[in-house]
Amino acid sequence: MVTVTADGIAVNFRTFELLGCRFDGSYNDMTTSIIHLSTGEEVFIILDPCHMLKLARNALAHLETIIDGERNMIKWHYIEELQKLQEVEGFTLGNKLSSNHLQFQKHKMNVRLAAQTLSSSVTDAIEFLDKSTHLPSFCDSHGTVKFIRTIDR
Repeated sequence: MVTVTADGIAVNFRTFELLGCRFDGSYNDMTTSIIHLSTGEEVFIILDPCHMLKLARNALAHLETIIDGERNMIKWHYIEELQKLQEVEGFTLGNKLSSNHLQFQKHKMNVRLAAQTLSSSVTDAIEFLDKSTHLPSFCDSHGTVKFIRTIDR
């Protein structure tokens, strides 16, 4: 099997699209391989998972709100509120979230911070606070929970 692994910058996406890949639409609509012109071999395109994880975290933090294809709101606010609550109460809800995870700009390349921010343990805590405690600052977090679970898995 032959693969090309690349980060997620626009020029790479555009190059792969010009070669015949499709990264939009549903999962089944995607085309993530090309045929090598000289050998006829199928070449699979892989987007670097570590880089894509950091891009997802950076985009959510920068944009603050993203709306998914089902019109669910994905909000950075819930991650901020979770970290704030844990800091005020002096305990964590089974995750590693700290102020470093929210103020990551000096450590943008640190994959560990991105992975711990968009992790199932953060999702579990946000979901618990929404469904079990009904705290207003975690109300309607299902879009964020779904997004983070998808990224984590």
